[in-house]
Amino acid sequence: MRPVYIPDHVVDTESNLTPVVLKKNLFRLGLPHDQFQVHDNEINKLLGVRNGISHGSLKEGVEEKLYEQLRAAAFAIMSGLGAGIMKALLDKAYVRN
Repeated sequence: MRPVYIPDHVVDTESNLTPVVLKKNLFRLGLPHDQFQVHDNEINKLLGVRNGISHGSLKEGVEEKLYEQLRAAAFAIMSGLGAGIMKALLDKAYVRN
């Protein structure tokens, strides 16, 4: 088995991982680009919270319910991405016909 090298320019978060950026990167990698569309709202909320904290407008933190919602979405996306990569490897989706 050989390590896979993916050049940095292929995957670009464009400074913020928005739903559109996630879809573009999944498409570039040959993975189903719409598989996380159900989490678009949570991704946007997470980005808003992250920006609020980093820019100082959200100093009081977030409520536990929102935190749990965003955490669940993030873990669902990470788990789904891992499963999608494993499926692509097992199916040899990277092989050109």
